[in-house]
Amino acid sequence: MNSSTKISLYAICSLILAFSILITVDFFYYYQLQNDGKNFSKILDIIGQEKIAQEKFFSEHLESNTNKIFLIGSSHIKSLNTTHIQDKLSKNNQDFDVYNLAIGADTPEERLKNLDLLILSEPNIVVYGIAYRDFMIQSLPGQLDNEYVFPLPDPNFFFNTQIKDLFSNYDLDFMENPKLVTLTALKLFENDLKKSLRDETPNLLVYPYPNTFFKENENDVPLTDFELKNMFFAVGATFNPIGDYNKNVNVISFKKIINKLQENDIKTIIFTTPQSKYYLNAMSSSSKNTFEDLLDHLEKNFNVKIYPLQDKYQNLEIWSDPQHVAIFNNTQIYSNDIAEIILNEIES
Repeated sequence: MNSSTKISLYAICSLILAFSILITVDFFYYYQLQNDGKNFSKILDIIGQEKIAQEKFFSEHLESNTNKIFLIGSSHIKSLNTTHIQDKLSKNNQDFDVYNLAIGADTPEERLKNLDLLILSEPNIVVYGIAYRDFMIQSLPGQLDNEYVFPLPDPNFFFNTQIKDLFSNYDLDFMENPKLVTLTALKLFENDLKKSLRDETPNLLVYPYPNTFFKENENDVPLTDFELKNMFFAVGATFNPIGDYNKNVNVISFKKIINKLQENDIKTIIFTTPQSKYYLNAMSSSSKNTFEDLLDHLEKNFNVKIYPLQDKYQNLEIWSDPQHVAIFNNTQIYSNDIAEIILNEIES
């Protein structure tokens, strides 16, 4: 057996092992939640509930005459305190109602789906926080380019035919969306890790401040640097490529969002969301350069300034995990900077 054949066999075995571990972890987390008496569907539907709450808000505020600012984006936006931002604007003679419309795991593709409702609510300003994660490829290459032939069998076809037939006596609904189940498992693991680091007891979910449509645990407070380092070591981060702008569905969707907002004379402010030093240190130079190139491309094509906050707070102890500024008990520096950015854009 020559060396190239051995390498191919090792690669195949590694791939099979990785898939086996993934399915095993998803399987046991799925049934652990069921056996604990928790409604797994409700856990997976939190994002859906946030979307429904926002759609209800849009439908009820179509004829509102107040000046409104909408903060949109993923969970990276949830730590922006609406009260703090609104008060700072008010002290500078700017009268706005500020709404935090962050949705966990949001992407431009998903945000585009309810953009028309958002526009009908007639916000004066939309503040959009973006990160590398919003644009990195989540799908198989074959799903992005119909002419691309993926060299390995389609995992979706394999799981939904071969595996489900083989284990027909078991409930394998978690395979319908293995990505979401895996992310949920990692989130639960992250929460367990926080508890083990601090020996915390679970707190009730609460609305962190007015004009929000999500609830967060009161334990969402800053970790020490030691705790943050240990968490990143356990959880890690993913940096899939962004790929061709003309084929990346989230790049395309983001451009459509900005176009529509500008066409409706809605002032649009864009910034990059902050990340911890552990996340940034793990990010390769090529990924950083790719993201910078994308930001330059967007600025030139839409004549907008994208405010860089990605590495501004990386050394501060304000992180609840490697990618999120803590919602509770932090210094409000993040909210303060966003308020300053809004004031700068209003006055420009």
